[in-house]
Amino acid sequence: SKLSGILAAGRPVLFVGPPGSALANFILQEKVGAVFAPGDAAGLASTLQRWAANDGAEAAVLGQTARTCYERHFTLEFALDQWENLLCAIPNKAE
Repeated sequence: SKLSGILAAGRPVLFVGPPGSALANFILQEKVGAVFAPGDAAGLASTLQRWAANDGAEAAVLGQTARTCYERHFTLEFALDQWENLLCAIPNKAE
């Protein structure tokens, strides 16, 4: 997905889409970017201006948070742990 690539690059996320979607909720919960409803060009522009202010300090912090989020949720190790948990939860009918 595009999200994992953005997070891996340590960049803040700008999401334009349904504010109540799972992706929007993930972005807001993890504090890795901003969410905008379709048509909210003013909000998007305002956020970009704010992120560019102060030599991009706010965007840099969001980017660091994004990279940490990637390492927590999207690495191979995380995926393998999730698969292991899923497989271990399946009842063994041979027993």
